[in-house]
Amino acid sequence: MIGDPEKYRKVRTGSLLLAEPYGTDPYFRRSVILLTEHAEAGDVGFILNKPITLNLYDLVENFPRLEYSLCLGGPVHPATLHYLHTLGNILLPGAVHVTGNLYWGGPFEVLRQLAESNEVPPGSIRFFLGYAGWSAGQLQAEFMRGDWGVCPAAKADLLGCDPGLWYEVAEQCEDYRHWALVPENPSDN
Repeated sequence: MIGDPEKYRKVRTGSLLLAEPYGTDPYFRRSVILLTEHAEAGDVGFILNKPITLNLYDLVENFPRLEYSLCLGGPVHPATLHYLHTLGNILLPGAVHVTGNLYWGGPFEVLRQLAESNEVPPGSIRFFLGYAGWSAGQLQAEFMRGDWGVCPAAKADLLGCDPGLWYEVAEQCEDYRHWALVPENPSDN
C-alpha cells in the first residue's frame, strides 16, 4: 500500500494517526496516536489506546492515591512520564496547547499539588509512559509507505485509554472505514 501525499498534508499538531491494520510492530499495532508536536525537526505523539495495568501512585512516590489512567505512550524513553490534560496553561503554566481544550505537560510539582487538593479529576488527565517520536522526515516517509492514516482528533475520546479506540476512529474516518473490517488475524477471515 502506498500513502497519499494529499492525506499527509492533513497531518498537523492535534491530528490522530491511525496505524494501518496489517502492522506487526508491537508498539504500534492498531494504535491511535495523538500528535502533540508536528514540525520540520520531527514529530512527537502519544499512543491513546494501550492501557497499562499499573497505578500512577505505584510509580510516583508520594503521589495521591487517585485512579488516573496510565497508558503506554510509545517506545521512546519508556521510563519517562508525560501527561495530557484539560487543565490549561493557567493552572499548569508552560503546558502546551495541542487541540481544542487539550494540553500537554506543565510543571509536575504544580500538578502534584493540584492533585493533592483534589483539583485534578481523574477524567481531566491521562498519564503516559514513554512517547512516540519521529526524526525530521521519518513520519512522512512512514506515511508515504502506507503505515499511517490521518484523522481529525474530534473523532476520539482523547483521555479515555480505550483499547477499542482504533476501531472507533477507523469507522468514523471515511478514508479508513474499510480498515475496521480487516480482522486482527487474517486467517480468521
